[in-house]
Amino acid sequence: MGVSRKKALAYADTLMERPRSGLELELRRGRTGVTLLHQGRAVTRCYNTRVGLAQAQHMAAALGVDMPALGQSVRATVPNGTFFRVIAISALPLDLPEAQPLLERYLEEAVMARSLGEALET
Repeated sequence: MGVSRKKALAYADTLMERPRSGLELELRRGRTGVTLLHQGRAVTRCYNTRVGLAQAQHMAAALGVDMPALGQSVRATVPNGTFFRVIAISALPLDLPEAQPLLERYLEEAVMARSLGEALET
């Protein structure tokens, strides 16, 4: 049995406490949903539902990667600003129309944070 979403988000909170320009993450798609991991530990989960898969798709977009195929994973290195927005996207109730403006804002900010992080690395 995997880690609960609550425990995963608690770990994500500890990662956000220490700012970094390059947080190595893995987006893994399994039978029960999509999990975002850092060093093998889950930081958030999106379940295999209509809303959960939409959250996962938008998380992948915020990370700047394609959604992995079932049983596959993709890696991304992002700054804390992007990580924060990815975690926020994973918790948005996308079945509510009120969440759409927030989603658009988080996606825009994730792209900006990624580009700022890339500029700091060079």
